[in-house]
Amino acid sequence: MSRSYLEIYENVDIKDDKPYRTAIPIALDSTRPAMSFHTNRIHYEVLHENYVKKWEEKPSDFTWYGAMLHNLWWLNLQPYEKTLRMTGPAEEMIKGMFSNHNAMMEAMNKAAAALHGNGWLLITDKGQLKTIPNHEAENVYDHIVLLIDLWEHALVDHEFQRDRYLPEIIRCINWDVVSERLVR
Repeated sequence: MSRSYLEIYENVDIKDDKPYRTAIPIALDSTRPAMSFHTNRIHYEVLHENYVKKWEEKPSDFTWYGAMLHNLWWLNLQPYEKTLRMTGPAEEMIKGMFSNHNAMMEAMNKAAAALHGNGWLLITDKGQLKTIPNHEAENVYDHIVLLIDLWEHALVDHEFQRDRYLPEIIRCINWDVVSERLVR
């Protein structure tokens, strides 16, 4: 039996002000072709864990947000689906923002292309599409409902081409989680 996002989300909140690495709700090989098992394994077991370890050695906003943004990232993923399925508040928000799937992908690709270097693509609970460089999330962290990793380690399976990665990774977004984040 799977747990709802809200049951998991309670564990994403700060634990004694220390970042940590959450358990992920998917198998590491379930996001193909968006991200391969190898990419997910390195991403989760090495990179994500290193944010936590580095914060313990020398605390910084960069390592704290690095760990915590990855927690939100992993928790809004599901196994790859060939058909994009949105329902509930997430569907209403996306339709209100973009009118249709093609318009959403066009806006996401444009925003991702404008981000110089590494960062994240996100949608807030106020229906805003944003990018944040690096892990500069202090102004948006509490408002994220959808989060997409745009760092190079996430793009390796698509030869670092964001416009090839985004249409695939969007099929791994758990829209039920996005809906639950909207109503929390």
